[in-house]
Amino acid sequence: MKNFIQPAVAVAALLLAGHAIAAPVTIDFEAYDVETDLTGVDLGGISLTRTNSDKVRVRDLVPEGNSTRSISGSPFSGSNFRADFADLVSSFSVELGDFSGDADEMFLNAYSPLDILIGSVSVTIGTGVEALETLSVSASGISYVVFGSTGPSFVGSVFADNIAFSTDVTIAPIPLPAGGLLLAGGIALLTVARRRKA
Repeated sequence: MKNFIQPAVAVAALLLAGHAIAAPVTIDFEAYDVETDLTGVDLGGISLTRTNSDKVRVRDLVPEGNSTRSISGSPFSGSNFRADFADLVSSFSVELGDFSGDADEMFLNAYSPLDILIGSVSVTIGTGVEALETLSVSASGISYVVFGSTGPSFVGSVFADNIAFSTDVTIAPIPLPAGGLLLAGGIALLTVARRRKA
C-alpha cells in the first residue's frame, strides 16, 4: 500500500494546486496610422499616457536609416511615457530612440501597486547618435512603468517602439471537493485491486 500512497499524493498535489504561466504580449506600432492618438487607449492589457498633458502619438521616425512607426509626444515637451497594466506583470521591455540633438540618459522604472520602485535600468546615448536601445526590467508584481529620458536639454524628446510585457496568469486549481473525491476514489480502487491480488 505504501508504494501507492506517494504517487497518489503527488498526483493530488498537481490536481489541487494552480500554477502560473507567462502570457507574453508585444506591441509594434506599424499597424497604426501616423498621428493616431493612443493616449489612454487599451492596447491589449496596457494603456499609455505621458507624464504631463501631452499626447501619445504614432510617428513615422527613421532610426538608423530604417523606416519604422513608433510613438512619441510633442517634440521637446519635457514629458516621459507611463504605461499602466490591466493585470500585474513580471517583465517589461521597450526600445527607446533619440533624435540625436543631445546626449540623453534613457531610463525605465517599474513600480508596484503601492508606487514603490521595484526595478530600474538606464543607458546613455551620446550626442549625434540616433539609435534604438532596448531597456528591460523583470520583477514580480509590476503595476506600471515610466520610461523616457533625462538630460541637460530636450528632456523626454525620445521615441519608443516594440513594447513587450509578460503577465503572470494563474490557472485555477481543481475545486477541493472534486479533487478530494477523485483522489479518494483512486486510492479506494488501488486498495481493492491490491486486496484481490493477495
